[in-house]
Amino acid sequence: MPELPEVETYVRELKPLLDGATIAAAAVFWPRTVETPEPEIFIARIAGRRFQTFGRRGKYMLLGLDDGLTLVVHLRMTGQLGPEPFDAAFTPEVLAGKLAGRTAPIKALLLDQRIVAGVGNIYADESLFRARIHPTRPGGSLSTAEIERLHGAIAAVLLDGIDHAGSSLGGSEIQNYIRPGGEQGGFQEEFRVFQRTSKPCLRCGAPVERIVVAQRSTHFCPACQPIGASS
Repeated sequence: MPELPEVETYVRELKPLLDGATIAAAAVFWPRTVETPEPEIFIARIAGRRFQTFGRRGKYMLLGLDDGLTLVVHLRMTGQLGPEPFDAAFTPEVLAGKLAGRTAPIKALLLDQRIVAGVGNIYADESLFRARIHPTRPGGSLSTAEIERLHGAIAAVLLDGIDHAGSSLGGSEIQNYIRPGGEQGGFQEEFRVFQRTSKPCLRCGAPVERIVVAQRSTHFCPACQPIGASS
């Protein structure tokens, strides 16, 4: 599923295409694509409106119209919005509070949108690698130093993803993600562990391993991310 960098790319690249444009008409081909209001009411309310503002909250696009309404759009994903990873209010202390006492694997917790908004499978693996944290470590076992490293790694990885316009993969993790103009993202060329099973770690040379955590394919370096580390 597209994650925060892919959604941010859509918002940034849709803005010059749609800013000030008027919705002449609309059609709903599958009623379940509109959560609320009813499709007929939705069509009537957006017809004739102009796109005015463009934003993002977690994995959701926020497209503001000239009458004050906002279209909240998701790209086939679900989850309740936690703190924004780039918000000043999301501090290492806030992250520590959300992880305190948690026995679930840190990889599973990063996928929980109530912990931090916008982090999915790819960016969780890459963040844990940069922070040198094993994906199966219980969230509550992380030290203050590890949480600070993880906090910084999450922001750094997501910003790198945005800078490279997201990740385009041919497998099942992101199905045919392309940018609004039809181009692919480029962050897949920057992966350090994700989908690099058995390839040498770019930091130490040890083979990258793959396991399953929270029913998700998970990649890590056993040398750089030792399971017993806490420092």
